[in-house]
Amino acid sequence: MALGIMYSATFSNVAVAAVQDFFSIQAVTNSVVIIHECFIGQETEEGDTQAEMLAWSIVYGAGSTVGSGGSAVTPNPLQIHSTASVAGATCRANDTTEISSGTLTTVHSSAYHVAAGLNYVPTPDARIVVSGVDFLAITLLETPADTMDCYGVLIFEELGG
Repeated sequence: MALGIMYSATFSNVAVAAVQDFFSIQAVTNSVVIIHECFIGQETEEGDTQAEMLAWSIVYGAGSTVGSGGSAVTPNPLQIHSTASVAGATCRANDTTEISSGTLTTVHSSAYHVAAGLNYVPTPDARIVVSGVDFLAITLLETPADTMDCYGVLIFEELGG
């Protein structure tokens, strides 16, 4: 059971043709954000000849600069009757100019098959915690062979703030 308020940030039917931050999130002062899940799927690469593996990673940085080229995403509370209807954390999706900082730290790196989708669901002890005003991004590291129409959801918990 979550101790904080659970939120989902989503994007739908976005043409992905370049390296980008699928999602980025920044905690607010005196709060923490805990990443519970991330799913990225697409609906245009169904055939075997279109299938490909794409590298992705999760990075964070203290005092990082937010990306651009995508859009701000308003997180929605998963506890429908929650009084905290607005998340303090700032979320963005599909930024083609990725977050930047003096030093970005990679905490997870992998590849996913586009037909299966990216499914990141860490065990409770392996959940990534973002604190203070740090940024975290779930980043596509490779340019797809052709444009994919993607959908995504980031599930996170916010404590404090």
